[in-house]
Amino acid sequence: MANSIIATEQRDIKFAETADSTYSVALRLHALLAMTYGCQGDSFRAMNDDLQDRFLWQCAEMANEVMAGLEAMATGEMARA
Repeated sequence: MANSIIATEQRDIKFAETADSTYSVALRLHALLAMTYGCQGDSFRAMNDDLQDRFLWQCAEMANEVMAGLEAMATGEMARA
């Protein structure tokens, strides 16, 4: 029984760590994407094509991290921190 409680606590901790990490990446992604539209988008579109590609590539990588975190939480397969 004690092992079951410890295993549950460890899963809860891993879930919380994964949720925190995923949320942190999502917040940073949101901040980056906010610079691509509206008034701020003018500055983004004024950057050369190579910089825009690198910027959006990073956004895509971060979106992949968010998806991986969400999938890990949904399936219970949280990565070790």
